[in-house]
Amino acid sequence: SYLLEAHPISFGRNLLTIGFDPEFAERLELVDNLKSRTLIQTKLSESGFPNAQVKFVKDELPARRVASAAS
Repeated sequence: SYLLEAHPISFGRNLLTIGFDPEFAERLELVDNLKSRTLIQTKLSESGFPNAQVKFVKDELPARRVASAAS
């Protein structure tokens, strides 16, 4: 449930970057741990990306998503 407020930033060079708007920075702290990263890496591996890594960052929510979330 911590990932509900997350948004994908990029996926390249086997690195998935997931962002949290500063408003939800406390969730970033709760999800950025070995257990969560391992779970996501396992799912990425099952989807054909066996060497993918995961990184969580604080990042503004993209404007287009803010507009659709407000609707």
